[in-house]
Amino acid sequence: MNNATPIFSCHHLVIWTIVSTFVTDSLNRNYIPITTDSLLLQATAYFDSHGTPNERLRAHYLLGCAYRDMGEAPQAIEAGLYIICELYRVFSCLLSPNVISLQHLITF
Repeated sequence: MNNATPIFSCHHLVIWTIVSTFVTDSLNRNYIPITTDSLLLQATAYFDSHGTPNERLRAHYLLGCAYRDMGEAPQAIEAGLYIICELYRVFSCLLSPNVISLQHLITF
């Protein structure tokens, strides 16, 4: 019989995820080492399923920064490769042959 209520509602989880991302971003911008990836793993998972492309990239970037600060180069590279692949996917959609031909006509 497990009638335990969750500590955080879905709304609280969203707020906590956003706040933890802002705090981590502030640490990174002020050159303060990020010593754990636990909050960023949750934020990355949340933004991967609910976030905008910008939020997904930012979460993965901060996760890579955390791994860099923790001395975990393979995970940092993996986070960076995710960002590169995601950017390639976004820009390849934008630079379809039809868009390129229209840009050619506009610029000349």
